[in-house]
Amino acid sequence: MTCIRLLTSVMPYLDIYGDIHDDLYDPLEGRWLWREALPKGTQISQDLGQVLDKLIQEYVKDRYKSAVEVLDALKPAVVVVPVVEKSQQATVISPSVPTQPVTDSPLVAVNLESEKGIDYSHLARLLAAKNWRGADEETSAKMLEVMQQNSRGYLSEEDIRKFPAKDLQTIDQLWVRHSHRRFGFSVQKGLWVKSGGKAGVYDATVWEKFGDRVGWRVNSQWVYYSELNFTSKAKPGHLPGGTVFGWEGGVLCGVLGLGGIWFLLSRRDL
Repeated sequence: MTCIRLLTSVMPYLDIYGDIHDDLYDPLEGRWLWREALPKGTQISQDLGQVLDKLIQEYVKDRYKSAVEVLDALKPAVVVVPVVEKSQQATVISPSVPTQPVTDSPLVAVNLESEKGIDYSHLARLLAAKNWRGADEETSAKMLEVMQQNSRGYLSEEDIRKFPAKDLQTIDQLWVRHSHRRFGFSVQKGLWVKSGGKAGVYDATVWEKFGDRVGWRVNSQWVYYSELNFTSKAKPGHLPGGTVFGWEGGVLCGVLGLGGIWFLLSRRDL
């Protein structure tokens, strides 16, 4: 792990609640995101990348058994290729040196698709700039625009049921991509399910556990919207919060507050 930390300069940290977080590890997928965290322009050969991946496998049985195995894996293989010409020279090729730039990146670009002709380019720019509060407000504005509820200022349960799948997925994928899978509706759904959530079933205990898990509840109290943590160090699933989802009087309230979010997380297309 020392090599990964030095390559990415990403270290674990304590949030304001005293919980340890590590932006290099995705708990939902159970994998390390060191490639995505490399500084811009940094290139790692495929061979070295495979060695690093094996060194940080979750199960010990899948890792190298000794330092000797690691050193052997790092040694460039030498292949002698005879030249089929008059000259009897030999060419030495080291496959450890890539002939093409390494561009391995699981987080692909997001197509800004919309069934309602909505322009999501500003949301994409805010997220790329890590302007999380601005992106949260833009998310609310765009979701209201999709359902033509700007004047009302919130989405009903029926609105959420009818919310176009293509638009919902575009918004979600933008959050997931630019936060390296830390934020997004699908991330929230994964944590809600891990807390015991089931589609179409409201359970107050599960909802409170989920609120504690994503940082929407502190000391058994739902927080105010103004108290949300709009930084990259917020708990996984903390964002988007979205004022369209029951932050009544600035605070996320019980059953009334979860009305929007709970129905959203129950959708099968996230």
